Amino acid sequence: MRLPTVVARELVYRLLTGQDYRAAVVQLIDTEFLNYAIGFFKKIAEAKLNNQQINLDWYRKTMLHESLPKEEIATKLG
Repeated sequence: MRLPTVVARELVYRLLTGQDYRAAVVQLIDTEFLNYAIGFFKKIAEAKLNNQQINLDWYRKTMLHESLPKEEIATKLG
């Protein structure tokens, strides 16, 4: 996960001023997870609209395709 510049500045500012930074980190993690979940369900909906069967082979072919960045594949593998 890459930190956007604005979020990184906010975290550094909170650390340097002694403020609690944990809420910002939790919000960032929640946002990343929500974006992942929405993208995942969007791909499932597209497959269903195209009358594709959702099974392990579909998941491997769609979500773990070798053309994807290694970081993205690692995230999807857990």
